[in-house]
Amino acid sequence: MDNSVEWEIEDRLIRTITSGSQTVEVMIDTSATIVSMLESSSAETIHIICDLSDITTMPLDLLHMKQALEWTHHPKVGWIVSYGTRNSAITYVTSVLGRLLNVKYQHQPSYPQAISFLMKKDGSIGNFAKLVERNSA
Repeated sequence: MDNSVEWEIEDRLIRTITSGSQTVEVMIDTSATIVSMLESSSAETIHIICDLSDITTMPLDLLHMKQALEWTHHPKVGWIVSYGTRNSAITYVTSVLGRLLNVKYQHQPSYPQAISFLMKKDGSIGNFAKLVERNSA
């Protein structure tokens, strides 16, 4: 399944939308897109917010997943916040990956909670109400 990667806030916040059954190959393609966006930005810090609402499965090969997520060590990456999945196995795997990769990672139940968390960490990401309104339509 393909993933969507877009600027949620230009040069401040990248949003990924992950759906279906993930493979390492799809994760590598997504990684290349994220790296391209990071490289093209003049910002010093860019946060990543990941919508896992529609993900069904993830690879269990943590070594290859770690390699597919090398973008997490890009010097411009700030916080990585996922949200949306109620699948405890996926939440557990993403949590383990966050620790293995030694990155600033947090999982939140919903988009509003994810944005609220990010705003507590970095108030410069924009107006909370506008982001929530734009994404609840």
